[in-house]
Amino acid sequence: MPLTFKTHEERMAHPLGKLIPEEYWHVSFKRVLSDEQIELMNLCAGELQNCISALRSKTLSDEDKIAVFYAIANSHPKLDYSDFKNILTEIHFPNSDYLSHFCTLANIDYLNAYAKDSQSEFLSSFQQNKNTLYTQSARAGHLEVLEYLESIAPDQVQNMISEFEYFVYSEVARNGHVSVMRHIES
Repeated sequence: MPLTFKTHEERMAHPLGKLIPEEYWHVSFKRVLSDEQIELMNLCAGELQNCISALRSKTLSDEDKIAVFYAIANSHPKLDYSDFKNILTEIHFPNSDYLSHFCTLANIDYLNAYAKDSQSEFLSSFQQNKNTLYTQSARAGHLEVLEYLESIAPDQVQNMISEFEYFVYSEVARNGHVSVMRHIES
């Protein structure tokens, strides 16, 4: 039976509900954990492939693909990059979206593996989206991702920071990401 939550607090108290990033809860998950998503989240890593094979026969919307992405990534944090990439390939998750979602996950291992595995695609996506990636990572308090992005293009750090607008600083502060504020100011 699908899970719905009446409040943010109720969702955050649930072991599966709290695994979904807030920015995707309302759009990709439509405020519901479906039976399929619950099944994916409860499977051991070795059983995922069979369930994904069943999903392959369905036509998934872009939002459904994102929901599958986060359901698997957040409930299987030790899943090997190559296994995860195979799953993403099977559900036709767009390669062009990997970088953005790996930054949202704050998974440096996935970022490194993606950069190594698909260097030109990684760099192209980075160049097109670096300011957005930097801003989203700051809002989420992912200091390690900010540092990672800065290491890719140390000569562009000031440009990425200058793209911040006042509201981004206020969100970072409101969310209590003091270490991110200090980092950006230094």
